[in-house]
Amino acid sequence: ETKAALHQVVEEMYTKLEKGETPTMTLPVRTKLNIDFDNVNTYAIAGTGTVQLDAGTAVAATLDVVQGTHEFQARVALLGDVSADVNTGSTLEFNNRLNLNGNTLTKTGEGTLAVNNRVTVGAGGAIIGGAGVISGNGTVGGDLSNNAVVAPGNSPGVLSVSGNYTQEASGVLEIEINGTTAGTGHDQLAITGTASLDGTLDIQTDAGFTPGVGAEAGVIGDSYVIVSAGSVSGTFATINGRHMGSGKFYDVAYNATNVTLGAFQAAAGDADGDMDVDITDFNALAANFDPDGATAPHSWTAGNFNGDHSIDITDFNFLAANFAPDGYGTSAIPEPSAMLLALLGLMLLAVVRVQQAVVRTAF
Repeated sequence: ETKAALHQVVEEMYTKLEKGETPTMTLPVRTKLNIDFDNVNTYAIAGTGTVQLDAGTAVAATLDVVQGTHEFQARVALLGDVSADVNTGSTLEFNNRLNLNGNTLTKTGEGTLAVNNRVTVGAGGAIIGGAGVISGNGTVGGDLSNNAVVAPGNSPGVLSVSGNYTQEASGVLEIEINGTTAGTGHDQLAITGTASLDGTLDIQTDAGFTPGVGAEAGVIGDSYVIVSAGSVSGTFATINGRHMGSGKFYDVAYNATNVTLGAFQAAAGDADGDMDVDITDFNALAANFDPDGATAPHSWTAGNFNGDHSIDITDFNFLAANFAPDGYGTSAIPEPSAMLLALLGLMLLAVVRVQQAVVRTAF
């Protein structure tokens, strides 16, 4: 009976393919079979029952996506640990309840695993991102461990975790910014338990969108909660995408129960956007010093504070005027710092004069 039922299901799927429709598969309430997707056409496993993955005690059940984008429209329950291998350029979507039942779903492969269900079910368990991307607008009904890439939402959106979130040193959290409202304007990772942070934060501001900044340098304008949790520990070791252009930066703030991005305009001279103007900023300017604009274009972070095609004494003058190694708005420059800055300025002038002399000698 089982073979006959499966044969009928396969025939129905091929009939839908021939008509250009998305094939669906209604499985029995329980299956011990590993499931492989290997077709460029989208397959959807649907039905009112629950797909239960259980390969027995010897080995874990497997979900393999060789190619294409495929989805579970039916409920899925894990009766043991499961490995989901999604190949590069492929996607596997869970669009209904995903019940971990205290088991572990390990994501491998460079493709995408999308959790789009909005119902928290199951008693614990964990999803481990070992490679590729984990995304979606749903809820992980357990813990989420990130050793690869977590990209909340579906451009943009909110990915919820009912347990704890751990980002390892190799993990990346991708956050898209296109507005101030979580879920529709920017991505958010919403965690019921603890968030333990490490690895990389990759901020991706959409083209054509510029967050609002404060009226004065260093004053926070638009603010975005990108991580919310019961508690937050640790910090991101690397942050990409802080500079939006023209001296506009994100300030990353780690609070007791969330992580926020605050948009601000840096003071002219603050090349790295850390809300002070110090020798580090001077070093960036000196390393890229190009008074003739021979290697233009130059960005703010290279020391081009007035937006022209060169990095020259004008940019140094901005840096000198705003020199504040202890932060914006601090009192007068301490005498040793002032003397050092003056000497550095003279050195820059000497470099310019030597360059000009070399040019004159050449002609």
